[in-house]
Amino acid sequence: YYKTLFRLGRNYPFVLEIRWSGSFTDAELNFLPELHKKQDPEENPYIEDYDKLRLGGVETLRGWDYSDINFPPEWRIGENHRILYGIELRFPIVSPMLWWVFFTDAGCLWNEFKEVTLFSEDYRFSYGFGLKIQIPMMPIRFYFGRRVEFIDHKLTAIGGFNFSFGIGDMRF
Repeated sequence: YYKTLFRLGRNYPFVLEIRWSGSFTDAELNFLPELHKKQDPEENPYIEDYDKLRLGGVETLRGWDYSDINFPPEWRIGENHRILYGIELRFPIVSPMLWWVFFTDAGCLWNEFKEVTLFSEDYRFSYGFGLKIQIPMMPIRFYFGRRVEFIDHKLTAIGGFNFSFGIGDMRF
């Protein structure tokens, strides 16, 4: 969801982006019992390793790496279900090409269906700032994100700001 909050002059909109996404897969294929009986999960896994869902990087949890040491061990290899939230405020430095960005992100991974509460130890968070160069079909993004965890019932920042860089769909 995008919303222009206000404008400074004609060419300088302050834009709010709110995003939510959820990806859910069923590794057991319980909803297709006939297929489930015909496939050996050892020889041919239902979900390949490269199909597992991950967090980290420019497009999910900015400031976290894909295999971040502070992630739970099972998150580093990927899980079957993912929820992401993000809020971003952006305003142009040079409209419409160069933008300042301020953001906060939240995400969670898990394998078994369970109740996950947003402000709990099930989630990881980040906040930060950056620059976005808006080139048609290939945005270039420079972000500095700070990792945050829910520890002892409090949101706690971990370390300093981490740099992440992206060109289009490429992540570095």
